[in-house]
Amino acid sequence: MTTTIYASLSEFLIVWLSLNVIKVRRTKQVSVGDGGDAELKTAMAAQSNALE
Repeated sequence: MTTTIYASLSEFLIVWLSLNVIKVRRTKQVSVGDGGDAELKTAMAAQSNALE
């Protein structure tokens, strides 16, 4: 039961962070890499850390 709860919370966190990266990419018009943008680098790092 506890594992299911934490797995679900982790899943929602990862989905939210992924959507945030997509939003920033569209706003900054960067399709590949980070484009040298600090906000996009931060969003990508947060998503990467959550996936680890």
